[in-house]
Amino acid sequence: MHKLYFLSLLLLSFISYSQVHLLKEIPLSDQVNSAEVIAEGEVIAKKSYWDSNKHNIYTVHTIDLSKLYKGASTAQINIVTSGGIVGLDAQVDYPSLELNKSEKGIFILEKFDLNLAGYKSSLPLYQVTGTSQGLFRYNTQEKKIYNPFTQVASPADLEQKITSLTNKQPRQLKAVDYFESKKKKTPFLQTANVVAASISSISPTTIGAGDKSVLTINGSGFGTTKGIVRFKNADTAGSTTIDALETQITSWTDTKIQVEVPGKAGSGDIEVETSTGTKSQISGLIIPYAIGSLQYADPQSTTNVQNGKKVEYRMHHVGSDHNATSTESNFDGNGSYLFKYHTNFAAAKTAFESAFNDMVCNGGANLKISTQTTTAKDVVDNINSIHFGTPGGSKVAKVTKRLATGYVFDANTWTYDMYWFIYEMDYVFDETLSWSYDSSTTSATEYDLNTIARHETGHASGLGHVNDAQKLMDAYTSRGPKNISSTSAHSPITTKITYDKATTPVYSLTKADFSDCYKQNLGIDTIEQSAFQLYPNPTSGFITISGQHTIEAVAVYNITGALVHEASAAEGIGSSEVSIDLGNYTSGIYFTKVSDATGSRSLRFVKE
Repeated sequence: MHKLYFLSLLLLSFISYSQVHLLKEIPLSDQVNSAEVIAEGEVIAKKSYWDSNKHNIYTVHTIDLSKLYKGASTAQINIVTSGGIVGLDAQVDYPSLELNKSEKGIFILEKFDLNLAGYKSSLPLYQVTGTSQGLFRYNTQEKKIYNPFTQVASPADLEQKITSLTNKQPRQLKAVDYFESKKKKTPFLQTANVVAASISSISPTTIGAGDKSVLTINGSGFGTTKGIVRFKNADTAGSTTIDALETQITSWTDTKIQVEVPGKAGSGDIEVETSTGTKSQISGLIIPYAIGSLQYADPQSTTNVQNGKKVEYRMHHVGSDHNATSTESNFDGNGSYLFKYHTNFAAAKTAFESAFNDMVCNGGANLKISTQTTTAKDVVDNINSIHFGTPGGSKVAKVTKRLATGYVFDANTWTYDMYWFIYEMDYVFDETLSWSYDSSTTSATEYDLNTIARHETGHASGLGHVNDAQKLMDAYTSRGPKNISSTSAHSPITTKITYDKATTPVYSLTKADFSDCYKQNLGIDTIEQSAFQLYPNPTSGFITISGQHTIEAVAVYNITGALVHEASAAEGIGSSEVSIDLGNYTSGIYFTKVSDATGSRSLRFVKE
């Protein structure tokens, strides 16, 4: 299908996207003692603002209070979190505290001195202590309370913990039973023709997140009107849930639902809630990788992307931006994102580069480290920096992705869509911590820079979090020695970059490519366009390669470049179609070098 692409300066927008996987634990007693306000309440409104220097975006949440444990009595309070959306500009930080309207909980707060452009409320600004540790989030559906570190048995138990530290009884500002201790009767459940939802199976049971992979949910009683599909949230290690967007539910019938798995979905139970309110759960979903994504609702009435509904977008790696000026050094001119060490990072370079090269040379994202240094830090400045600094809150490290978007117009369907591409990235490691630069000698009180740098480079390469403590991209880890392999992250990165290589960008951009060391490791100068077809991909057993001419040779290489198989005449060499049984091969990324009379081509596939 022919598409007409255009991009103008008026349609450009910048976005920051930060990924962090660690929090320093702050004891509850320290949080309570340092807090200026501790209150129970519900989010009733939110609005995002640029700071006065236009360096970062913050979101102000208005909380309607029901109970006060500490601080001056007030009916409402404003809480600031990092990230948000202002017009077409956006910023998302991980791990940040994400709050939606109707979120409920107990908030432990401290004053936040911040100048926001356009903020006119007379209410002062507060922030939650320890990034997300200062929120005890109420899950009213499961009747549970969640916090990254502290386990709470019940609301009464939490109240006892807080009051024992404040030595004060809470003030009830208004009577609210968030957990509905006396369960209300639901009229529709008394109606005879309402059938309870029941999930019988899901397919596949192992699936990726954030790459538009479609999960099929089989069962009965779903109805014919779209309801909700609910997943575990990988960003909170599965302690909370996320709902698939309406635009991600591609099909809904009484017996089958098809849904694109959201980028933040994690392994564990999934739940279907029908339009009539009946629910059904099933366990066994495994999500081994997640591709980082952005959920966004386009406000432009002239384009009306998806009728203004929220959509989840991929964040594309690209080779360059033709609109960049000569003073901008975030790309190296040869298709790589060029990173510069800050002058304060000299002692950590060797440990960082070992981690960086592991991910870049085995995953394939086209990231490169410059021989030049910089004094730039984590701001929008067209410099990809690596430095020690203050990631914010209780964050140990972060990678900030800055993106831009343009509108894409499809002349055949007369519709618009959006193309988000990564423009700039910055690493920040907490300068106040004790870091180990040698994984073999990391003590119990140190943070292993190699492990954390590999995780963060996974984010820079396009990955999100998974809910699996044995995998590198798990949302949480701790101090002390680590022995976590990168292998589970390599294949998803390669798949992600392969997709970006095949995707036509908007006008001012060039396509992404693999890193030089990745191609060198495989002995492949270029992953070329080919007249050959390889399918199925991914595969759990056989692959078939077909071509327009007689296939003379097929060699299969693993991710390290080692030859693992050469096809024989019995498998189809000498014909135009070759079929190879790979059922006994280990899971991972493989490459085939296929030869015919016209030359050789390289094809990539994934063995599940």
